[in-house]
Amino acid sequence: MYSSLAAAKAAVISVGEEIASQGLPLGICPLVFVFTGTGNVSLGAQEIFKLLPHTFVEPSNLPELFAKDKRISQNGKSTKRVYQLYGCIITSPRIFKKDIKQKLQRPTKWDGYYRRHIVFSTTSSISHYKFTRLLKRKDC
Repeated sequence: MYSSLAAAKAAVISVGEEIASQGLPLGICPLVFVFTGTGNVSLGAQEIFKLLPHTFVEPSNLPELFAKDKRISQNGKSTKRVYQLYGCIITSPRIFKKDIKQKLQRPTKWDGYYRRHIVFSTTSSISHYKFTRLLKRKDC
């Protein structure tokens, strides 16, 4: 627990400096954070994430992060030291106000959109309060 937001941010910056100088542990690379939504929750999570050494990638480029490195161990993790985190913002261009009623009636119509991208994430910040069922239990 930190006494203020500034103190928490300072701690995150300190971790970021360590990542930038020493890299991430080999077994967790690439470390991918996926943010869903564009509201205050998502923006707040991104604000903290941006204090760390990072690169944002497009959702369509997520598979490339895992395909680029030919040095992959048997558990599918990289054996190359990485000095940054990867971030990705996923929003559904298909959900508009007129679609909300249909989304609530037929949620499976949009199921695959998030699932095909989030499977590449290490950590997900699901920032929707109305459409929280972006993943099914079997996908986790």
